[in-house]
This record gives sequence, C-alpha cells and structure tokens, in this order.
Amino acid sequence: KTTFSRIFLAFSVIFLAAMLLVGISFQWLTRSFLEGRTIDALKNNCSAISKVTAAYCTGEGLSDRDFFINLSVAAETSQADIVICDKNGKLGICSDAPLGCEHQGLSITNQDFLEQVLSQDYVVREGLVQGLYDEPRYVVSSTVRDPYSNEIYGIIMVSTPTAATEQVLKRLSDTYLFVSVLVL
Repeated sequence: KTTFSRIFLAFSVIFLAAMLLVGISFQWLTRSFLEGRTIDALKNNCSAISKVTAAYCTGEGLSDRDFFINLSVAAETSQADIVICDKNGKLGICSDAPLGCEHQGLSITNQDFLEQVLSQDYVVREGLVQGLYDEPRYVVSSTVRDPYSNEIYGIIMVSTPTAATEQVLKRLSDTYLFVSVLVL
C-alpha cells in the first residue's frame, strides 16, 4: 500500500464520520423543531377550545348547536382532532362527527394519565391513543374549568398524527444520504 492510499483512506473515513455526525445532528434539530412547532400549535388550540368549552358549559351547555359548529370549524382550521371528555374520562364529543361518532361513550382507561391531566395545566404525549386512533399521534390534553369557581367540567384532548413529521424527516434523510454519497 502506498502512503497516498493510506492517507486517502484515513481522510475518507474521517470525512464520512463527520458527514454522519452532521447528518444525525441535523436530523435531531429538525425533529425537535417540527415536534416543538406541532406541540405549540396543539397547546394553543387546546387552550382556545378549552375556553370556548368553558364558556358554553357555564352558559347553555355542551349540546348547543353553535358549540358544535365552533368545534367543527376549530378542528378543520387547526387540522387537528378534538375530543372532549367529562371529568371521569368518558368521551362525550368528538370532532370527527360532533353529533355522533364511533368514539362516543369510550372512556380513558389509564387512571394515571387521567390524574395527571386533572392536576396539571397541560399534558403532552406522543404515541398511540388506545381505543381512539390506530396511528401514533401528538396529543395535548387539558382540563375545562369554570373561570370563576375553578370547577373542572371535563378534559380536552387535541391531537394530530405524527406521520406528517415522520414523512418530512424521511425525505430529509433520503436527500441527505443521496448528497453525501454523491459528494464522496
């Protein structure tokens, strides 16, 4: 072996390791940014829907036609799924079909999660929502409280599939790998 081939091999290995490190770092930063942006949007939606729900609870109740229209519009514009449960975790209203859907009547069976939601402002989770959706989701949950007495009326869960984030990350990875191989 010549000195040139040894130096070239060493340089290639170092360059490949550096490219790999840069790629992993970029992937991690992109994932963090996309997840953070999604969670922030879900928190904002959850807060707004919680306030609207509390206003209707103190007024005419959740069965009001205007509330269903507001819920449908909020779900459509935010491109998120919205579920409203009572304080015991029994699902009452779903944005899939506010006047009746397959989810209505289901209950949150995870008591630890239910207690966590009732005791905190927001609970953020990523993964499967057992019994509601088949695909992994970003989920932000919060309570619906009376603005005057702080009584808990129910729980809001706002979620969106993780598939869109994963799709963007896959395209970035594919592009990065292609360019890395092309550069080498």
